[in-house]
Formats: sequence, C-alpha cells, structure tokens
Amino acid sequence: YVIIINDISKLNRAQKKAAWGEVAVRMAHEIKNPLTPMKLKIQQMQRAMNDSEANYEVLNSLLGQIDNLSSIADSFSSFAQWPAPHNEVFDFSKLVRETSSLYASDDLQIHLQITEDVMVYADIDLMRQILNNLIINAVQSHVEKPGYVEVCLEVKAHKLLLSIEDKGQGISDMNTADIFKSYFTTKENGTGIGLAFAKKGIEQAGGNIWFETKKGVGTTFFITMPRA
Repeated sequence: YVIIINDISKLNRAQKKAAWGEVAVRMAHEIKNPLTPMKLKIQQMQRAMNDSEANYEVLNSLLGQIDNLSSIADSFSSFAQWPAPHNEVFDFSKLVRETSSLYASDDLQIHLQITEDVMVYADIDLMRQILNNLIINAVQSHVEKPGYVEVCLEVKAHKLLLSIEDKGQGISDMNTADIFKSYFTTKENGTGIGLAFAKKGIEQAGGNIWFETKKGVGTTFFITMPRA
C-alpha cells in the first residue's frame, strides 16, 4: 500500500507539473503582448522631456520593470527549468531604492533605510523580481489601509543584510514549514512560485533567505548576500 500511495503521489506531481507547463506558455504569451507598446510609449514620453526632470528617472524604473516582466514571462514559459543567472556587478542599494519607490502610495507607506551603498555580483533581473515578490507579499499581508512596510539595507562585514518587514497578519504555524516550497500558497489567486523562486535565486547568488513571523503582528523576510 505504501508503494502504491507513493506512486500515486509521484503521478499527481508529474501531472501537476505538466499542467503548469501548459498554463505557463499561455500566460507568457498574454503577459508579453502588451509590454512592447507600453515600452514604446514610455520611451516616447522620455524623448519629450528633459532627462533632468524628476519623472524621467521614474520612467526609467518603469522601463526596468517592463524588461523584468518580459524576462519573467520567458522564464515562466519554461518553468520546469530555473533560468540560468546572468551575473554582473551592480548597485544593489540603487535597485532597492528604485523598486521600493514604485510601491509607495496613499494606501502604502514604505519606510526605506539604507545605511550604506553596496555592490553585488548577481543577476539584476532575478534580484528585481525577488524584491518585487517580497514587497508585493508584504503589501498583500495588510488587511487594513494604509499598509506599512519597512525596508532596511545594511552592511555587516563582507555581506549585506536586507530586511522587509510588514505589519500584517503574520504566517500561521501550520504554514511556516511550507513557505518556500514550490506551488504552496495561501492566496486564493496565488501561483505558489514567488517565494520558491526567491529562495532559489538568492541561493544561486551565494546568499540566504529566511523569515520571522508572529501571528497578528507581522512578518519580516531577511536576505543576506556577499558583497561584490
């Protein structure tokens, strides 16, 4: 009986993976379709303004997000294989600033603290996606508005330490062991790949990711990575 149950479990996982592959191809197509006209329109807006204007940098950040979405779609369409990282040295603190600024609004207060600029050797698109996933999760954890998220980047010895803290509902004890597992989600429309992707991407860059949570108080995700 144990052997039969194990075989059924393996079959279910294989069927689920195959189904996800079909969904991924369709989703990638639907995601990428509007990205090109969006990118062209933003570039057109940039050409019509001075590069010293404040909104010029905002548009630059949006272009980076569009390129990231395109990269995500390509990766998602072949989800069974994690995308090979294209590592380079880049300013991680700048990426944190740009990504955090996109989510600040009347419904969300983001307190950003960066004690020191820091360079890392990693895939910038993967890191941008991971930051997006973590901030979106923090935003969605809040039931009441406005939400509050604290992002802190500091340097300790030869490593950076990034923390993203929310004041949401926290993670229940029964779910803490499964948070980084592929396909696991507590959201009605969640895919269950965001945190699994984050863990894989951070570990590929030689870092670690973990969290601390308290029910009804909030959750903090931590990332540590070596400096370039």
